[in-house]
Amino acid sequence: MKRVIGLTWSRSGYLESGSVPKLYQQIHHALEARATVKNLDPMLGLAAEHQRLEYWRQFFKDCDVVVTSCVFGGEPLRRRAQLGLRTPLLYLPLGDLPRGASGLRSYLDLFHSGDVIACSCTADEAILRSLVKECPAQLSLLPFGVNQDRFAPGTKAERLAARKVAGIGVKPCLITYVGRVTAQKNVLGLIRAAIPVLESCPSAELVIAGPVEDDYFSEFKSGPYALEPLLGKPLHGHAGLEGRVHLLPSLNAEHCSALLKASDIFANLTLHGDENFGFTQVEAMAAGLPVVGTRWGGLKDTLKDGVTGLTVDTCLFEGGVWADLHQASQALSRLVKDRELRRRLGAAGRARVLELYSEDVFARNLWSAVQKCRRSGPAKPVRPSALGRAYNRAFLSQPFKIKGRRWWGKGSVSYDATTYPLYRALLAPYVSRTSAGAPTSGDTLFIGPLNVRVAPRAQMIDPLWPRTVRLNVRETRVLGKLQALCIRRGQTFLPLEALKLSGAEELAALASLCDKGFVFRSPAPAEPP
Repeated sequence: MKRVIGLTWSRSGYLESGSVPKLYQQIHHALEARATVKNLDPMLGLAAEHQRLEYWRQFFKDCDVVVTSCVFGGEPLRRRAQLGLRTPLLYLPLGDLPRGASGLRSYLDLFHSGDVIACSCTADEAILRSLVKECPAQLSLLPFGVNQDRFAPGTKAERLAARKVAGIGVKPCLITYVGRVTAQKNVLGLIRAAIPVLESCPSAELVIAGPVEDDYFSEFKSGPYALEPLLGKPLHGHAGLEGRVHLLPSLNAEHCSALLKASDIFANLTLHGDENFGFTQVEAMAAGLPVVGTRWGGLKDTLKDGVTGLTVDTCLFEGGVWADLHQASQALSRLVKDRELRRRLGAAGRARVLELYSEDVFARNLWSAVQKCRRSGPAKPVRPSALGRAYNRAFLSQPFKIKGRRWWGKGSVSYDATTYPLYRALLAPYVSRTSAGAPTSGDTLFIGPLNVRVAPRAQMIDPLWPRTVRLNVRETRVLGKLQALCIRRGQTFLPLEALKLSGAEELAALASLCDKGFVFRSPAPAEPP
């Protein structure tokens, strides 16, 4: 007799586009092949409380295992505890952990020893272990999967047809970004990194494909922003490039796979908090494309530098996270100029997907995680770590409130100057560098924000990390000197030596600007070897 697996979402309610709906559909499909699937009634929320409680009692009684995620706010955990039942749960944290694990911390005490918490990447596992010293639930690594047939290398005819639909010629070496265009996806950073490549390589063109729909950045109370007017701002002063940067906002799933078949390089410099896997990057690998991507979150597992693509440093600073746009620019330039390198990295990426990230592999791993779940005794006390206790003190007492159209409840995280050190400690597993470090000879410098107003109270005019910071006289002078030099030379990236600092005090001021996120330093030399 087949096992019965309960799912706490309704298939009919999650058919729109996006990575979470895509994942839910994969889970449905994978489990239906091995078990009887019971979906939660989508109309349950309209019932009276006593009816809901009785429904949950029957739901748990009918199921051998219940699969749930952070999206549903711990309702299955709370109901199971309320009813005193023992049905085991497979829990998917999704994007909760790098966002402060607000949901998980709120109901961590409700897990049983027979439950499984399945993280999609090793960075999420590391965050969970940094917050919790002891947890009764088992931990499991469960990376997601992509459709290896739909996202496959295209034929020459498919490539030409897709380029014709997109209005792109046959010859250009096409660098492509596919996905939502938001501040956290760092699309503006990608355009800045691509500018030197487009200027030095007349055969290169850039496509930004996806809906322009910025969202509220709850952790820092910023956004959403009207991003579309900003997308052309990095191109100001670079005559002739506007026609080689294509914005395709009307993207659907069918267009996505076709555009990948038409492309030569895939680029995504995301700094998004939900990037615990990176569907589009792995889909591009499946399509046989080399990927230029950030060393960030789940991508630190999926992308292999020099094997499936070229990866880019990410670094924590006092106000947030930055990506090394200079490294990204060099990586793009290298791939544009080297067809054989593109072919070799693209083939290795496709092989890696077939081995580790296909839908078939995901289905087997998911079923293995389900089989680890077992009935057990009641919940056991959880011992949070020192970091976990600090997060609980800072955030678990916050009341429910509404921001715009969104609910933020107990445990929700919104950082300020006093709690920012918690963010740095939490995000350490997601980045590749935890501090900017002192500038040294051979470094390349670039101004971090899209725009900076230089003054004693310097303002970052940037959609991702907007803020105003007080600078001392030396910091103001060094920042103004770098900004003027970039404008005069018409360059984004400058070698440290070009700044001609006058002694140790100005070098210390530059180091402070790097720590504050106004100036970014790349350890890569200013010119590619």
